[in-house]
Amino acid sequence: MARFNSARFGKGLSSGLLLSLLGAVMVTSCASSSPESSSAPAGFAQDEFVESAMEADIVSQQAGGAIDSQAKSAADSLPVEPAPGSPTQEKPQLIKTADLSMEVEDTTAAIQAISQLMVQEKGDILNLSESGSSGDRQSANLNLRVPSQRLNATLEKLTDLGEVDSRSISAQDVSGQIVDTDARLRNLRKQEEMILKIMEQSGEITDVLAVSQELSNVRQTIETIDAQLKSLKSKVAYSTINLYLSEPATFSAPSRTKFSTELKNTWEESTDGVLGFTRGLIKLGLALLVWSPYLGVLALLIWGAKRSLGKRRDRKRALKQAVATSDAQS
Repeated sequence: MARFNSARFGKGLSSGLLLSLLGAVMVTSCASSSPESSSAPAGFAQDEFVESAMEADIVSQQAGGAIDSQAKSAADSLPVEPAPGSPTQEKPQLIKTADLSMEVEDTTAAIQAISQLMVQEKGDILNLSESGSSGDRQSANLNLRVPSQRLNATLEKLTDLGEVDSRSISAQDVSGQIVDTDARLRNLRKQEEMILKIMEQSGEITDVLAVSQELSNVRQTIETIDAQLKSLKSKVAYSTINLYLSEPATFSAPSRTKFSTELKNTWEESTDGVLGFTRGLIKLGLALLVWSPYLGVLALLIWGAKRSLGKRRDRKRALKQAVATSDAQS
């Protein structure tokens, strides 16, 4: 733990050095947060950090200081990011995805064979969905995950289960993304070590709290980037197969009906029609018989109304003739 021997300048110089080191770490953290500014800002932060350490060393010597050599070692331990475009991995890191559509004789048997194949190839069935009821055409969608080095061999074994309708393989190169993420993770871990060294130095409580906050931010960023890196490596190590299975459609030829059968069907349809019409008439007659009293009363009412109207018409006609006769006599 670095302390000043002079009581007069110890507190001020210690706080100044602590703030200088914290500022250098914060500048370096901002510079390493984005891959686009990883080269120039990192160099600028390193120069600024070295200058701050040298100024603190000069002041401490003038004050009769005995600043511990950890400030210089902290400057020497400043993280240096790899140069852009530097080849750090020879083999390209690819995320492979295959799409396969097949026709199989029996979907259930094919799924059982695929399950056994996944055990042999050390793969997994991530998702399985079947459609179609009993007696109908069956189909199934499967999402498989297999080791990348076994992708081609697994596809060849799958094609032996039936007839291939379509097949495709796509790959995404994430080599540069893995290199950049790994470099950022290394730099952040070095910054974490530097902040821990700074926390060992004496200073004001506000300085300690500021360093603790910066340490928490760095560790949170490390966890996030570490999870991203593990996810990328897992996708590279295991490839995905999207498999669609379907049973072939069955077509039955239409059967021809014999002429005698057609005559028989026509006779049956005609007799059924006649019987239905006869039954309808019988039902209508029974209904009229039941309703006949009411129908008779209704008929009498209608006949009486017509007769009354006829008499009124005869009276009007006779009255008109009498008037016409009297007019003629006069």
